[in-house]
Amino acid sequence: MATNSEPDRIAALGLSAVALKDMPMLLDRIVVLENRLAAVEREREDYKEAYEDGRRNLRRIDVAMHGEAGAALSPSGCDLIGPAEDLRKRVEAAEAALLTLQRQVKAMSEEWIQSAECVRQNKGQRTREKAGYEVLSSCGHDLAALLPGLAEKEPT
Repeated sequence: MATNSEPDRIAALGLSAVALKDMPMLLDRIVVLENRLAAVEREREDYKEAYEDGRRNLRRIDVAMHGEAGAALSPSGCDLIGPAEDLRKRVEAAEAALLTLQRQVKAMSEEWIQSAECVRQNKGQRTREKAGYEVLSSCGHDLAALLPGLAEKEPT
């Protein structure tokens, strides 16, 4: 025969009077643990999102460096170090070439000004065309030496 008394229901659950006394403390502990579990799950989601962002950014860098066809579907950071170093070296070489070209243009401009002044004052034997050719010819030789493969023969 089943009884509905409180002690009988407690006994059916396997709880003692001592366990009932500790129940509020245990419920508080459960709430604390549930809150901590939720915080850990949120933190895990944040890490997962950061990881995915990193993978997407690596892919974007790989596509920027190698084009869509040459990029890996799932690149790693180490795969991009060598090409990035090569790119940096090429940029440094291009900057050095640009600086040299700027110096040559400045020197060429100064020589053209002097040649024009000389022609204007009829103090020299050179004509305007010859003076221009000599400046451009010397600049062409300098460019050929600076950028091998662009000009293999002397300018005419």
